This record gives sequence, structure tokens and C-alpha cells, in this order.
Amino acid sequence: MTVDGLVEVTISSTDPILIDQMWAMRANGIFERDHDTVVGFDDDATAQTAIAALPTGVRWSLAPSPPLETWDTYAQVVVDGRFILRPPWLHTTASEAATAEQPGIELVIDPGASFGHGGHPTTLLALRSLVDHLKPGDSVLDVGSGSGVLAIAAAKLGASRVIATDIDPTAVTATATNAEANGVAIDVSDTRLHDIAGSFDLVVANMERPTLTAHLQELWKLTGRTLILSGVLAEDPLDLDGLSMASTTVEQLGEWAAITLMR
Repeated sequence: MTVDGLVEVTISSTDPILIDQMWAMRANGIFERDHDTVVGFDDDATAQTAIAALPTGVRWSLAPSPPLETWDTYAQVVVDGRFILRPPWLHTTASEAATAEQPGIELVIDPGASFGHGGHPTTLLALRSLVDHLKPGDSVLDVGSGSGVLAIAAAKLGASRVIATDIDPTAVTATATNAEANGVAIDVSDTRLHDIAGSFDLVVANMERPTLTAHLQELWKLTGRTLILSGVLAEDPLDLDGLSMASTTVEQLGEWAAITLMR
């Protein structure tokens, strides 16, 4: 079957390794529904490539992507540590606000058609590391900004300068839109990593493992003090050979892990 336009593939698995593989196969959005994983793709050809890579025995179905409003029904308010993450069509209740560590920070994130609003474990791990390691006045670089969650959080935590970059033009638009909605100033563009000049007190990258591995040396060169890497499975850590670090911290949430490197 061939489907025109945006499509979604429903997979009979919630295996995090398989989910990570789908991101690497250019998924534009992923969420769990019942015991299945629903994966969005920009077009039929990309979806078919991903389907061909599925392990034997994994059942799947392909259909046109539903209207955005249907995807919206799966979003919810997420409270984690100091952060309250919500899409703009939901509001934080008093009980939800009370569960946040004080002073609480609300991030209002419209995921658009392609990105999350911050509730994925890899994003939450990166947010936790930002709280632990970002110092007021820091310069921050967010690589692979998506909907801008980490860049906006950095600005709200007191960073003096935040630059966000993503090779996907829709991510650039989403980050800029969400930054404005949250009342913070972020310099966002589709600048490639090798074209970014200077260094930053803190660099954060929440991306799939193959991309982190491919750009690890470039990310480290841009890091003045702290590098936060998220998007890897705890059972499949990154190879950090060749990096001269003062300390390394690994935090885990479910099957996922984030690594914080200090010079």
C-alpha cells in the first residue's frame, strides 16, 4: 500500500531499542498507544524504508497520519523536578504545580506535527542535568533543538546567551515559536555544527546515538566546561575514548541514560 502525504506506522512493540531505531530512520514523531508504538513519517517512502528495517516477527500497519488534533489527545502535563511541561492547550492544575520542586519552572511547548513537548525520558534526563550544571550567566548551545525544550529551559535557568541549532527547518520554526511563547530570547537557526564558531560554557545534545557518536568530537570542541549528551540506551553507552575529561556523570531513567562530561 502506498499512502500520500504524512503517514503513521503502528508497530506491535514498545521496545526502546526499536524506538531508537525509528528515530534514526527519520521518524517525525513517536508515541505509545496501548501496547503499540505509533511512528510518524513525512512520506510513504521514508516509512517503507523504516518498515523494511523492522525485525522479523514485529507486526505493523501503515495508514495516513490523522489530523494534528488527534495526536494532541495523547499529550499531557508532565512534572519532573523543577519543571512543569505542558502543551498550550492544557493548563497546569494546582495539584500538579504543588508536586514540582520549588522554584518551579513552567515550559509551555507546542510540539507541532513533528516533535515532543518534553515528556520523553531523554529530554527529562537532559533537563535534570541542566538544573545540576547550568550556572547563571552561562552561554549555552543546544544542538538538535527539536521543539526547543532544552534551549528554553536553559534561558529560564539564567543562561545569558542561548544558541539553538537543528538541521530540520520545521524544528527551527518550532523552537522560535515556543521561545516567543515562553518569553525568552534564543538565537535559533539551521547552522551546521562544523560552522558554529567559538565555545560555550555548556553544550547540550539530545539526539539518537548514531548522531551523537558521529559528532562527539565536534561537540566536545565547542564545550568550554560542560557537555550533556542524552538519547542513548543505558545498555549501549557511548564510546568516549579520546576525550580528556575531569569527570563523567551518568544518570538513568528507565532504559535511557544521559552522560554529563566536565572539562
